Amino acid sequence: MKRNIEKFGDFEIEWKRVSRKKLGNLGHGLWFYLGEDDKNVIGFIEGWEWGRKETNLVKVRVLRPCSLEWGSLLSDPKKILEDLKECVRIVLKDKKVYGEIKNNITVIGNC
Repeated sequence: MKRNIEKFGDFEIEWKRVSRKKLGNLGHGLWFYLGEDDKNVIGFIEGWEWGRKETNLVKVRVLRPCSLEWGSLLSDPKKILEDLKECVRIVLKDKKVYGEIKNNITVIGNC
């Protein structure tokens, strides 16, 4: 399967679309969720190596736009995922970003 890699500054971002099940307990990293409910996880940056400059590869898992978990609450998953991608870029640019970033997308860390 072809990898979806985007160049952003000094980073290479690998975008991987996954089911909600694969956004489960992933260990250390940054969680992105929509709204105030941290159960609405829509993305995850794996690990912290990128922040310590140990690697330039940033692995990001995002909820598939066709996933049933979006439900009626999330009427436009493609737009939300575009906003999520922009939020990931903001975090990579300013590694001290936590809390709401853009359009009701919030990030929290798990170390």
